[in-house]
Amino acid sequence: MKRTSENPTLKIELYDQDTEKCHPFQIVFDEYGIYIIPKGYGDYYSKNGHGIPIMVEMFGGEPRVILWDDINEEDSTHIISLAAASEKLRKPDKDGNCHNMSNDELDRLRREKIDKIWEEYDLGLGEDDEYVDDDGWETVQPGNEYWRNFYVIWVGNPNESKKHTFTIQFKPGSVEIESAGPDY
Repeated sequence: MKRTSENPTLKIELYDQDTEKCHPFQIVFDEYGIYIIPKGYGDYYSKNGHGIPIMVEMFGGEPRVILWDDINEEDSTHIISLAAASEKLRKPDKDGNCHNMSNDELDRLRREKIDKIWEEYDLGLGEDDEYVDDDGWETVQPGNEYWRNFYVIWVGNPNESKKHTFTIQFKPGSVEIESAGPDY
């Protein structure tokens, strides 16, 4: 990056709790990245006062941090991908709780779970009953209950179907299921 007066710059001071002193930093950015410049620190190629030892950029659709933590090394010393820090990858804790998860993400995880339950659940239909169709999952957001209306016909009267509801109740804020099953 060629720093010019046109690059937006933020000048700040960070407090050092150990020494109880403030240290000046500049944060400069352009369309290629964010550059963090602690005063008195730089990189191999730059003149004193002009180095950029910390850079944040996008690469391959993911943010990454590039560090030059040794001014005597020509190449960057660390490249840290933030791909694993994506909020889309957040998982519930060991108790099934979804702290800090958006309602959309919680809903996505719950739907993955209920789809599997629906596929594996034995509806316990009699030999004269036949599953015909269903309406798909419904819920009210934010909410902890999901339901699916499904239709069964009696083989003796295939022109008339009976509607049933399969309901799954989740523990609030969790992917842990409290109850699941049809209304019969």
